[in-house]
Order: sequence, then structure tokens, then C-alpha cells
Amino acid sequence: MPVGATASEPANYINHFILIVDESLSMRGLRAAVVRVFDAFISRLAVTSKTAGQETRITVYFFNSYGTQKCVIYDMDVLRVPSLEGLYHPHGNTALLQTFQLAMSDLREIPVKYGNHSFVVFGWTDGEENDSYFPRTRENQSRVISEWSRALAAAPDNETYGLFVPDQMGKVQAQQFGFPASNISVWDSTSEQGIEEAATLMGDVAESYMAARAQGVRGYSVRSGGGLFQMRDFSAADVRHELTPMTPGSYYFLDVTAADCGGNPHGKVGIETFFEAQGHGPYPKGKCYYQFTDTAVIQSYKHVAIESEGHVYSGTLDQVRGFVGLPAGAEIKVKPEPKPGMTVFVQSTSHNRNLFAGTRLLVFR
Repeated sequence: MPVGATASEPANYINHFILIVDESLSMRGLRAAVVRVFDAFISRLAVTSKTAGQETRITVYFFNSYGTQKCVIYDMDVLRVPSLEGLYHPHGNTALLQTFQLAMSDLREIPVKYGNHSFVVFGWTDGEENDSYFPRTRENQSRVISEWSRALAAAPDNETYGLFVPDQMGKVQAQQFGFPASNISVWDSTSEQGIEEAATLMGDVAESYMAARAQGVRGYSVRSGGGLFQMRDFSAADVRHELTPMTPGSYYFLDVTAADCGGNPHGKVGIETFFEAQGHGPYPKGKCYYQFTDTAVIQSYKHVAIESEGHVYSGTLDQVRGFVGLPAGAEIKVKPEPKPGMTVFVQSTSHNRNLFAGTRLLVFR
């Protein structure tokens, strides 16, 4: 090769998934479940990796008390990862931030010169951070939180940090640490069913993430505006400033009642059946937007509209998807997060989308 020439960069996608799992004493009752669900997640990821044609590598850390973090699997090909059986022994406290700091430092030692690399760090805890600093003083606590918040804010766009927490208090604490709300998910840490449901969500999110990678998404960092689990945070003022108000009369709402759902206040009804029963003519596919109240896969071509202070706002496809934090050109599975004073509506392009009693349907003329 002539002096000064460079080889073409391989186009292959290489995804590094890092799992940070709470091994404190309070997780003892879920020990068997932790091994089972994380083994299942890794197996599912292996299938997705082959289907997507993307190389996937796994790192696993267990953490409990200050200074005792263990990396039990390091950047291993997902097709070769062994079971976690025999490796997980809950005891001690919860040095969560110290382990995230270690993981961030370690992942930046991984060579990324060739290929299209991205890193997704999933943290799991059943309690609050309580042991990432020594001596245990308020000054040291503030220092560690500040250091991590700054590091998270400065992370490059191919690094994504997500966290599963046990309750709303844990979510508040995670946001104080700098995690975006859209990268935090609350899980039920009191039962095996809770961890199984959360692990299923993690698998769904990983699959959506890999599909988005094929469309050019590099990650969901603090600055990217997107999120692993939810739409990004925004306010009514943001909506007014960044989106376009729709002309009054260009849309209307239809209420979905219990009567529409066979008399069941918790029931559901198909979107086409519901619309045509209202006497507004044939179902106008693509012009109806359902109220976003439950976890859903939102495809790359779906528009979004937001009602705020009596007005409906939207925009071009890329504009509005970017505003709410949906990747351009890729589908993603997300769950709704309450937006005070606002209601989010997602375009339906199917004939059998379920509508739920107590919600509304937004229809554009």
C-alpha cells in the first residue's frame, strides 16, 4: 500500500452490550431468577445478532460493596457466552455508581479503529446507591455524583447508559445522577415475575436498538434526545416553540367509551370497527392517531402529534420524530411517560389497532 494510503473502514456493525447487575444482599431471594433471565436474555441476543447480521459482544459485571466489583464476562462473542450459573452470589451493599464508572473506563479500552461500534450499558439495581465512596461522607457522595453526571453528559453518541430501578424514588435518584428519564425503567423487584418482565423488556429494547443501528442510529446518549425505554423529556413550552400548530378544523377527536368496548370500562375495540360505528364514513387509513397509553412498537414511517393547551401540534416526519426522541428511519419499542398538560398521539396505518376505553382518537380531515 502506498505511503499515506489508508484502508477502507469495514462497514460491519459491532454492538457491545454491558450488563451491570446488582449482587447486594437484598437480591438474594432472586438469585436463581437473575441467572435464569440473564442467560435467557443473552441467548435471545445471540439469535437477534445472527438475524440482524451484526456482531454482538457481551460484558457482565456484578457489584455489591465499595471496591468489590467483579467483571465475570468480558467483551465475549454473544454466541460463546457461558451460563452465569455459579457466578452470582448476592451479599453486601450497593456501589452502583462506582461500577458504572468502572464499566465506562473499561469499555473505552476496547479497540474501535475499524467497524461501526456502539456500546449499550444496562444497569440493574433493587435499591438505592449507598456505597460508591469511602469514607462515607456527604462531601464524598456529592463528589462521586458530580463526577458521574459530568462523565455521562460528556459521553460520545455511540455510548448509551440505561438503568432499571425498583421504584419512583429510584428513578428520581437516577435522574439526579444524570441518567435521562428516557433511559430509566422501573421494575418490580419484589418477585420473579417482575424481573422476568423487565428482562423481556430489555430484550425487546435490544432488538429495537439493533434494528435502529442498521438505519444509522449510533446510540441514545444524554445529548441525542432519544431514549432506550421512553420518548425524550419535553415541556408544553418546547412543543409550542419547536412544532407546528395544526389549523383548527383540520382535525377532530372521538372519545372511546366503555360502551364502544362492549360495556367494559377496561375493554378495547378495533380502530376500524370503532371509527365506522361513529357514522363518519369509511375508515380513513393513515389519518387516525391513537392516544399513546401503552408500550408499542412505533415504526419508522409513523407520524406523531401532540395536544397541548387545547391545540394540536405536529410537523414533518423527521422533525416531529426527532422532537419526541424517535430514531429517524428505524422502528423502536417504547413505553409512554406522562407529560403534564400534554397528550401524545401516534399515527395508525392498520385496520385492527386496538383502542382502549377512556382514550381518544385524533382524526385528521
